[in-house]
Amino acid sequence: MDALKKNLFFMISGLAAIAGIALAAVGHKSMDDVQARMSEADALLTQLSGASRNPVSLKAITDAQGRVDAIRANCDQVVKWANDRNLPYGGGPLVDGVFPEPRGEKKLEFKERYVAEISRLMELLKAGKAPTRREIDEERDIIENERPRGGRSAPRKRDSTEQGDQPENKSGLITQEEARRSAPTRAALKKAQTIYCYSGENALHVVAKAYNAYIGTAPEEFWDAQRTLWVQQDVIAALARVNEDAAARLEQEDIHPWVGVLPVKELISIRVSGYVFEDSEGGAPAGASGDAPAVPPGSMAESFTGLFSEELYEVLQFSVKLVVDARAIPAILREICKDRFYAPLRVVYRVEMPNLGMSGKIYGKDPVVRLVVDFEASYFGDVYRRWMPDVILEEIGQERPKEEEREVTD
Repeated sequence: MDALKKNLFFMISGLAAIAGIALAAVGHKSMDDVQARMSEADALLTQLSGASRNPVSLKAITDAQGRVDAIRANCDQVVKWANDRNLPYGGGPLVDGVFPEPRGEKKLEFKERYVAEISRLMELLKAGKAPTRREIDEERDIIENERPRGGRSAPRKRDSTEQGDQPENKSGLITQEEARRSAPTRAALKKAQTIYCYSGENALHVVAKAYNAYIGTAPEEFWDAQRTLWVQQDVIAALARVNEDAAARLEQEDIHPWVGVLPVKELISIRVSGYVFEDSEGGAPAGASGDAPAVPPGSMAESFTGLFSEELYEVLQFSVKLVVDARAIPAILREICKDRFYAPLRVVYRVEMPNLGMSGKIYGKDPVVRLVVDFEASYFGDVYRRWMPDVILEEIGQERPKEEEREVTD
C-alpha cells in the first residue's frame, strides 16, 4: 500500500493517457460508448484516491491482529475464571464413581463419607454447644469442694452486690463473686473459652435418607445430599475463614481467641432449596427471631435478579441464620460470595439482648445481632449435569452433556 501511495500520481497520469488513446482509437464508435468507458475510468480514479486517504498498511493489519489475539486471550481468562468459580467444593462428588447412578457398595461408601463430612464441618468451625447438664453439675461439685470444711466459714470479701459502702450494680451484669459461686456461669465461661462459635450438626441441612443410607436408597436422595452439601461446604469454609482471620489478628496482640471476641458467634442453620424454575412457588421469607431454621423461599418472587433454572444453568437458593458481631456483616457476605456465583437476595437482623446472667451461650461484650441472609446460587449446567441421576435430569427437563462438551468445560 505504501508503493501504491507513492506512485499514485503516475498511475493517475497513466489512466488519463490510456483514456485519451482509447478515445482516439474508437472515434468511429458512438459517444455513448466513450462516455461509459470514461465513467469506469473515473470510478477507478475515485477508488485509488480513497485508498490514498485511508491507507491499510502492514502495520495496521498487524496491530488489528494483535487486538484480536488479546481479546481471545482475555476471553479464555474469563472462561477459566468462571469455570474455576463454578466447580464444586473439592472438585467433585464425595465419592468417585457414585454418580450418576449410585449402586451397591458405592451407596454405603457415600453414606460413610457423608456422615464423616458433616462432623468435619463442625470441626472446621471449631464449634461447640452450650454447656450440658453434666458439665454444670461438674462445676457445682468443684464449687462445693472449694467451700471450707468444718468449723466456721472463712470471711468472704464483699462485692458490689452487697449493701454498704460498695457501689450499686446498675448494669444488671452478674458480678465476679456471683459468677464464682454460679455453676451455670462457670460452666458457660469455661466452655466458651474453648470454642470459636456455637453450633451443632442439627444446624446443617442433612438429607436423612442419605445419612442413614442403605442399598435401597434412591439415587435422587444421594444427589440431594451431595448438592446441598456443596453449598454448606462453601458457606462453612467462608465462616471459618472470617473467624480464623480474626483469631490470627488477636493472637498477634497476645489475646486468646474464643467465641466472645470473634465475629461469627453462632451458626444456627443452613437450609438449601430445590432448583428454582420460572414457575416455582415458594414460601414466606424467614424472620431473624428465635432458633428455628431459616428456610429459603425457593422461588423467583423473592429474587431481584430474575434468574431461574434454564438451558445453560441451574439456580437454587439457600438461607443462613447466624449470631454475629454486627460490624462483621459486610465481611461475612463478601467471604461467602467471593469465590462462587452466589448473590445475597435479602438481609434481615434483630439485635441480640445482652446475656447479663452469663449462662448458656456467651457472645461477649460487643453488640451482636441475629442475622438471616437469603442467597441465590447459579451453577453451569454442563458441569453438574454430568453427575445428575437420570431421574433428576428428567425432573429439570435437561440432558446429560456429551463427552466432548465435558472436555471443553474441564
